[in-house]
Amino acid sequence: MLSFDLIKELKEDPYTKNVPIFILTERDISVEDRMTLMGKIERIVRRHAFDAKELIDHIKELEVLYAKRAGLIDELTGVFSHRYFQIRLAQEVERATQV
Repeated sequence: MLSFDLIKELKEDPYTKNVPIFILTERDISVEDRMTLMGKIERIVRRHAFDAKELIDHIKELEVLYAKRAGLIDELTGVFSHRYFQIRLAQEVERATQV
């Protein structure tokens, strides 16, 4: 598992503070450790339950949550890009078919 010191350093550095962090771990993480990591990481993924599609879905979620950082908002107009529209449309179609 990544050391807590490394996560702290990444979050304190102005160049990396906004980079989403995922932890891929073999072991269970204690409640205390989860509380320490709260607000510093995006997700904890258990390795035995790891699925590449699930990780891709998490990354797509981050794109929507942080649209400006993902380049999904036009800098000049401040309007969502066509790519953002395509992502959201695909998410809504998938959600509608799950019902």
